[in-house]
Amino acid sequence: MSILTNFDSEYEGSPAVRLQTLRQHEDLRIALEGEGHSYRTKIVPPRGRTHRRPKGRPREIVVILVREHECSADCWCGPTLDDEAEELVYVHHSLDGREREVH
Repeated sequence: MSILTNFDSEYEGSPAVRLQTLRQHEDLRIALEGEGHSYRTKIVPPRGRTHRRPKGRPREIVVILVREHECSADCWCGPTLDDEAEELVYVHHSLDGREREVH
């Protein structure tokens, strides 16, 4: 069974898994890196709780699977053709659209 079956929820539009302990995170990290998957980790307050968390209880650890791009115009991100490039260049896009922000 693939380690990816653990990703049974979403976070910011990407497949995610919610963990409770650092040990769970460490085990998943080792498995993901062993299979060559890209991921990021975020610590968030537990969802659906309206009361204060008990002292010492960890917040949720969310591991987010990062999608890999395909080297083609058919990539999942809908790459766009760079009109200013002298050669055929496609610009890939992130899931959260950060490359579209103007600074």
